[in-house]
Amino acid sequence: MKKLLVAALLAAALLLLLPAAGVDAKTRANLFLASKQSAQNFFDDDYLKCRSGVGLPCTPENSLMLRARRLDVSLALSFLQKEAGPNPWLANAFKRAGNELSATATAWAALPIGYCYLDGTRFSPAELDLYCLVAKETGNKEMTKKVSADLKEYGWASPESADAFRKPMDESWCIRLLAANNYPVEVVEFQARRNLDEVKTFLELPDSSGVSESRKTGLLAHWLLLDEELRELGYATDEEENAWAREKIKELTLSLESNPETDCVALLALARNGEAPDWLVKRVLEQQDADGAWRLDKNVYAITTITCLRALNAVEMAG
Repeated sequence: MKKLLVAALLAAALLLLLPAAGVDAKTRANLFLASKQSAQNFFDDDYLKCRSGVGLPCTPENSLMLRARRLDVSLALSFLQKEAGPNPWLANAFKRAGNELSATATAWAALPIGYCYLDGTRFSPAELDLYCLVAKETGNKEMTKKVSADLKEYGWASPESADAFRKPMDESWCIRLLAANNYPVEVVEFQARRNLDEVKTFLELPDSSGVSESRKTGLLAHWLLLDEELRELGYATDEEENAWAREKIKELTLSLESNPETDCVALLALARNGEAPDWLVKRVLEQQDADGAWRLDKNVYAITTITCLRALNAVEMAG
């Protein structure tokens, strides 16, 4: 009973850290997501379905894409559960996500890691980023060993052939996996520095290359989350580089029109690193729909809403 009272008092104290509008936004988002738990397709979202003639056509090739998208939602729910704790509104969602990830880990432990989307080599339905994410969230040791075995000095994908955006983004998850499994400090810290160098190289690409500012923002957010996790685990990190990345992501976000995907990812990364700009919190709150969801292109609501909810939780913790 005493522990429950302490937990309740702590939860109440945390709620005071976020403006009333933010608390209300979180409540409405939770209720919106909870309303989807009874649907046969948990997230009855066009993003997670194929549709002949429009959207993502129903082809065998696209079935892998849809599988990856559903895994993305399960992973986002797993993150939310770990960051925000038990949530009676989303208990069924968390259970379903856990079952999905466990089943995937069991199947993928026997598969090679895929690099087809990353650098055009080795096809496997278990692509590198999702492989590392599933291994980390489920604690699967066999998968972790395979990730370690594939590691080269230059990372996992060849820098000569890999996509300049996906290589640092996808590999950031693998570095976090190794760090969480107590791999040698020198290996983890070297790979983290290399990852930052690749992020900076991507950011320096000229506008003429067709690289969008939103992609740059997303990549910086991934690096900030990597840096924050390494710091929490006791690895050596560079505060000057972290400060530079925080200023850069704010600059990029300000240059873009309001977008819940970009804004919520940026806010999540900043808040996890102890900073929650009022203007960005305001932008996020203003984009929530009346029913409690945040939508991208008016149909992608599952993962977008979860990301925004995670961002607001991080704002609470940042104080």
